[in-house]
Amino acid sequence: MSEIAATGSGADPGRPDVGALLESVRRADARIGRRRRLPAGLSETDRAAMRFLVETGRTTEVTTTMIVAALQMAAASGTALVDRLLAHGLVVVNVSSQDRRKKIIRLVDDTVNPDDLDPITTTLRAIAARLTVSDAHVVAGFLEEVLATLTHSGQHTLPAKVL
Repeated sequence: MSEIAATGSGADPGRPDVGALLESVRRADARIGRRRRLPAGLSETDRAAMRFLVETGRTTEVTTTMIVAALQMAAASGTALVDRLLAHGLVVVNVSSQDRRKKIIRLVDDTVNPDDLDPITTTLRAIAARLTVSDAHVVAGFLEEVLATLTHSGQHTLPAKVL
């Protein structure tokens, strides 16, 4: 599948260079993020929240806390995100009928197609669905480590570049 072969001393010539592929994925993602025109001034995080609401909100009462947990963000950022979606007229916030302290976030238009919000995620999910169960476990483990590294990257000091 990949044309990128391992390079460097001692590398197995038949082994794909996953590190180089991962770097290419990160660069492509950055390019897409810079190029993508988001509707109504939505950020990537706003889109992710909308997708979460589309996929979860039809069957579950969604709260800001749930959005924050799903998108792995700070509580204050979640509140600001919901405020942006409110300002764009994409969501309404109602008080829960069971607990008046609980705020329920609902889409104004519940016919939104998640594929229209984020077609790349839809395509990536389809690619992932083609993996065998065994391959999915290997890829998931790898991606969990990558995600943990990216999530905690601000907590580590990177070595200074050698000039």
